[in-house]
Amino acid sequence: MIFAKVPVEEAEGAILAHYLNISSERLKKGLLLTADHIISLRS
Repeated sequence: MIFAKVPVEEAEGAILAHYLNISSERLKKGLLLTADHIISLRS
């Protein structure tokens, strides 16, 4: 398994290595990032 920083614009399809709190939402570790997640991360 390779852990690396990935620009938000290129993160769709990546698996989240650590949890993130964005707005009122918490993205859990191991989540497969979708286009909707990327939109939330950009705002």
